[in-house]
Amino acid sequence: MAVTKEKVLDVLKKVKDPGLNKGLVELGMIKDIEIAGSAVRVTVALTMAG
Repeated sequence: MAVTKEKVLDVLKKVKDPGLNKGLVELGMIKDIEIAGSAVRVTVALTMAG
């Protein structure tokens, strides 16, 4: 089964920002997804520093 951006986003929908208790995808925090074979790199914009 090939890894796709859509599949990665589906998995990331379950991940919540602990400070806001909302999903990273829902908050628009996922900025980029790169796939190279079985390796996946996700760029996430954080909501607060620290």
